[in-house]
Amino acid sequence: MFSQGTVEVAWQKDAAGGERAWQVELLIGRTAIPVAQARDQAKPFHPPDGQTVRRYTAPAGQTVEVFKSDLLAESFKGAERPGTGGSFFGDELPGTYIQIAERGSPTTNRVVLALGNRP
Repeated sequence: MFSQGTVEVAWQKDAAGGERAWQVELLIGRTAIPVAQARDQAKPFHPPDGQTVRRYTAPAGQTVEVFKSDLLAESFKGAERPGTGGSFFGDELPGTYIQIAERGSPTTNRVVLALGNRP
């Protein structure tokens, strides 16, 4: 896993009242590390069947890596965001999630994983 830093998880109740983790942020520490190393440290937080779908650069200059996972889709099957009646994956296919580690620099001190594709 990783040797330093902390993990923050953002939770949201689903329409049935259950708690759902929709975002995980790996805070590596005060000293930035190479992006490739940060990605490696974030691997344990990915679903075991996560597969890369594509990468793109968001308007803010960060590289967004898009993944898919059938296990994640199954875990959220039928779960709806309260007040919206919509999926936790937004307009994306169920099981879609993103990772952001690169923000226009070769080093970083955090990695974000989140459901859907809303960087």
